Amino acid sequence: MRSAAEAVKAVPEHQIYSAAVVCKERELEELCTCLGPLLEPRTSFARPDFFLASISRGVWKPRIVAVKQRGELVGALYAKERRVAGISTGIIYGDATLAGMVTAKASFRGAVFYAAVDALLRRRTTLGLRLLLPPDSYEVQMLESLVRQHNVDYTTAPAENHVLLPLGHTYDEFLGRLGPRTRRNFRYYRRKFELDGSAYVEDVPMAEFRMAAETLLRQKVVGADREGVARAFAMFAQARKPILTGLRDKNGNWLSLLGGWFEDGRPIIFFQMNSDKHHSRSSLCLVLRGYFFERLISSGIRNVIFWAGVGEPLNRCSTPIPTVSVYIDKRQLLWSGFRSAIASGMRRLPREMAWRADWIVPNSRSGAQSGAADIAMEAE
Repeated sequence: MRSAAEAVKAVPEHQIYSAAVVCKERELEELCTCLGPLLEPRTSFARPDFFLASISRGVWKPRIVAVKQRGELVGALYAKERRVAGISTGIIYGDATLAGMVTAKASFRGAVFYAAVDALLRRRTTLGLRLLLPPDSYEVQMLESLVRQHNVDYTTAPAENHVLLPLGHTYDEFLGRLGPRTRRNFRYYRRKFELDGSAYVEDVPMAEFRMAAETLLRQKVVGADREGVARAFAMFAQARKPILTGLRDKNGNWLSLLGGWFEDGRPIIFFQMNSDKHHSRSSLCLVLRGYFFERLISSGIRNVIFWAGVGEPLNRCSTPIPTVSVYIDKRQLLWSGFRSAIASGMRRLPREMAWRADWIVPNSRSGAQSGAADIAMEAE
């Protein structure tokens, strides 16, 4: 893969590329087929089917940008458009923090990113872009050059998204990194679980895992809903190496499920369901994670990624994957006025409520930095 510096040097060559935003379902299906030769040996994130499965269609609309060089497809950028009450808003999102936004062979990725973002900004119905990027990536460097070609406002802000939990070389080493109370809980609840005759189940068949999830849904487990579970299973079905594991009692009843997939050999935890309503004193979440982490460590895996973060108590020993949130907005009168009104209102909201509007404007308390004065200029 080319370095950021090499990718930036390729920017002037973008004139020989053409890009088109693909929206219609039939065209998306055709594009998925055409992208096949570009995917190997890339992982799940590179696959268009996986990206499409990850989208909650009630909230998002897929917007894949196909990039060609002299008429030949060389790559694509995966993005999605925010919808409100079924109406497209013109706000386009992309996430490159786990290297899953651009699909192309290494020598083309910089040019594909540049041409695709340029096409999104030139699209008449686009009002703004919201991108999650690694801070020192070629994508960030390219944006600073690209936005000079458009009449836009450009703002960045620190972001928290996925987190990395180090596991260590042994399970005892992992436990040793935890606080004394958390370490005690991992050990105590696991012993209690085993004395009850319950068992950890690794590599649950997909069909059985799905049936177990349906059972837990009927129990109205906290934090799970049918739409979210359906999205998770759609992604697992497209993942090259899914993670499907769980706990069940001595009678074979499922108590807890953990799902995700391996990406470049790294496990990514996407969701967990626990029957806490009926087993409130069993700490099923810790028990399942303890077994899972121990199996990972024994197989030589030294860290695990939690998709969109992790709660107490593991967040205290996890590290956020470095991420910058980029806001690019066209200078249209109504859109600029609307964003100003939202920004003013956010200053009066409690911090726990302000995040709900951060897809429109960055939270001013997060240290956002504006580059509009230096970067934005009239398009030639």
